[in-house]
Amino acid sequence: VSEKQRLTNAAAKVIAHWSQMTMSVPFASWADNVSEKKRLVRAAGKVLTRWAQLTMFVPFQFWADNVSEKQRLTNAAAKVIAHWSQMTMSVPFASWADNVSEKKRLVRAAGKVLTRWAQLTMFVPFQFWADNVSEKQRL
Repeated sequence: VSEKQRLTNAAAKVIAHWSQMTMSVPFASWADNVSEKKRLVRAAGKVLTRWAQLTMFVPFQFWADNVSEKQRLTNAAAKVIAHWSQMTMSVPFASWADNVSEKKRLVRAAGKVLTRWAQLTMFVPFQFWADNVSEKQRL
């Protein structure tokens, strides 16, 4: 590389360095300014969010309390209705159960009566036969 070319390159580097030094101060100032504005926007956003949350907390809490109260009342009403339903169904069910047990008792009683009648009906001919056999054996 020639001496002239080397001097030209060295001069270009020096000029570029001076240029960068001259531009670095305003650029650094601009970059600091941008980052400060971003920080202020974030801080303002946090403040606004906090204010919004504070103003929304009371209505939200009121709404949440109303929802839980409505749920509690719905559950209580469901329990009352279930109890009433069980009460209204218990009388007919008990009546049906009594009716079924009474019918079973009557069927058993009728069976005993029929068995007794059958035994009595068979008793007379059997007694006649037994007497007849004993009479024949005696002769």
